[in-house]
Amino acid sequence: MCCAAGTGLPDEIALPPRLQALVSLVPPVDVVADVGTGDALVPVALIRTGKARKVIACDKSAAALDVCRGKLEQYGLWADELGSIELREGDGLSPLKRGETQVTIIAGMGGLTITGILSRGPLDVAGTYVLGPMSHQKDLRLFLHEAGFTLVDEAIVRQTGKFYEFEVVLPPPGDGVCVSSTAEQMPDRFPLMLEGEIGALLWKRRDPILKEYLVHREGKLRALEGRLAGTPRAEQIGTLRKELLNLLSKWDSR
Repeated sequence: MCCAAGTGLPDEIALPPRLQALVSLVPPVDVVADVGTGDALVPVALIRTGKARKVIACDKSAAALDVCRGKLEQYGLWADELGSIELREGDGLSPLKRGETQVTIIAGMGGLTITGILSRGPLDVAGTYVLGPMSHQKDLRLFLHEAGFTLVDEAIVRQTGKFYEFEVVLPPPGDGVCVSSTAEQMPDRFPLMLEGEIGALLWKRRDPILKEYLVHREGKLRALEGRLAGTPRAEQIGTLRKELLNLLSKWDSR
């Protein structure tokens, strides 16, 4: 069976760009949890690419896990590969035990839902979190900043005309997890740009897809500003749009 390059999956079930980016952010570790696992494409890719020895695929719905179980059978996994993926039912992080995973993925849901999951905890189930919100990216960034998470990495991809952003973060100190001394010394563990509108690390490295996003976002704001002309909201939108234009004008400066 032929496999899609770099994913370990058959061509007919190759990962879309959003999930490729998600998997690429996971470092090689022993155990990974995938919260809200969906069709289990990510766990399969993690096992087949050697990113994880074991994946705990979690979902709050028993019916969803039944679908997931059926999908795993369709993917043509070897018996030992199937044995490396454990399905668990439960809401958020509740199915996981303290220190059970090195990395926990929370993706494929809105940023407000991810915020709720992290708020409820327990956060000591993992040393690193890879987050992939489908919406409300700004709200999630603001939460991570205010809650004291440490930003490790960011990514952005474009898929079928929509932009998706990701954060790799360490939980706040004092949650029963080991945080590096370097992270503890950082006065601002999760830096914000434009109050969370864009990713600080994406800007620092001048990610080319971020530039596409800035152009796209400015155009959307310009259209919205025109429709709301004469209202206080239009003035707020205009201010943000000018800030985005200012960033674009500085793109080539370091």
